[in-house]
Amino acid sequence: FSYAAYCDTKNWSFLDKIFTQDAVAIYGSEEEGMKCKGLDEIRSFLQKSLEKVISAQHLIGNIEIQIDGKSATAKSFLAALQMNEEDGNIKSSEVWGQYIDSLVKENGNWKIKEKKLNIIYGRQQ
Repeated sequence: FSYAAYCDTKNWSFLDKIFTQDAVAIYGSEEEGMKCKGLDEIRSFLQKSLEKVISAQHLIGNIEIQIDGKSATAKSFLAALQMNEEDGNIKSSEVWGQYIDSLVKENGNWKIKEKKLNIIYGRQQ
């Protein structure tokens, strides 16, 4: 769940500690969302998407983790709150959803092989 903290603080240099190099991330539905392939593409997408965010906080709950040897699945629900600066104005936005992560163990550390964000609700004010 370091992913949420790294996004909230825009700590992009640590993404390689939590993602595999060939990771896939799907933000939203596979038809209408964004699919990123590889760590560099994930990092680039997050940097661009969160560029105007001046303050953010993920709240994570209802965590379910299933481990099967050197692979695992982690599911959690989230509420992500953000303050964005657009054209000199401050706007707030929120997203409620579910993360579904497939993880693998690499050199004794768990890393995300695939991350899916299923958006349940979102709004901007």
